[in-house]
Amino acid sequence: MQAEAAAVYISLGEMYKVAGSYKKGSAEYNHVMEVAAKTYPTQTAAAVNAASVMLGRGDTNGALALLSKADQGDKNVQLTMGYAYAKAGNNDKARECWQKAADKGSAEAKHNLSELAKSLE
Repeated sequence: MQAEAAAVYISLGEMYKVAGSYKKGSAEYNHVMEVAAKTYPTQTAAAVNAASVMLGRGDTNGALALLSKADQGDKNVQLTMGYAYAKAGNNDKARECWQKAADKGSAEAKHNLSELAKSLE
């Protein structure tokens, strides 16, 4: 009779330590960030980090799908969704997300709104 292998998970913090042992942006680093988001789908930071990795390689649909499962009330989720929509060319949705993030106190979102307005003049 074979023994079944038990799933062993390391903590999100431990995953970040592993990721930190690689160069930021390397294939290994990016892989750990994506595994962290898949392993801990309810952790907002994991979703934002993995979505940022996806955006870096041009996967806006993947980033938006991942972020759609995250806490929509979180300013970092809205900020990152704004980047995804902007990268996809949807300025209206980008503005909407950045406004939500700005309303929650994100200075970066406020800056993005200002830059978007200038670019559309």
